[in-house]
Amino acid sequence: MDNLLKNGNMLSDYDGSIQRISGTKELAQAAMIRLTVRRGSFPYNLSLGSGLFDVDIHGAGEEEILSIVEEALQEMDEVAVIGIEKKTDQEKRILYLQVNLKINGEEQSLAVTSPFWEG
Repeated sequence: MDNLLKNGNMLSDYDGSIQRISGTKELAQAAMIRLTVRRGSFPYNLSLGSGLFDVDIHGAGEEEILSIVEEALQEMDEVAVIGIEKKTDQEKRILYLQVNLKINGEEQSLAVTSPFWEG
């Protein structure tokens, strides 16, 4: 069981208690964290995160990005990557990535929208 996060903050119920999640929702949240954290930036687990920050997103093909996504989620035994759909806004330098997963046999999609390169 984990705390429910939204925009990096824990959500609370009307009574002020922290909302909790488990099962498929917990695994989807953990997958999203792994995809949006720079690999090596979390000092307690340097293998946590993805290499999406280290690749030329607008130049990389879907196969290369799929490989990076699979690597980020490889330690999650209950999660299998089905595929991805990639779009970029080169002017705003933003990646729009839909990651299609199977979590405990249930299909889920994660929408990863993030600026992944500087400049």
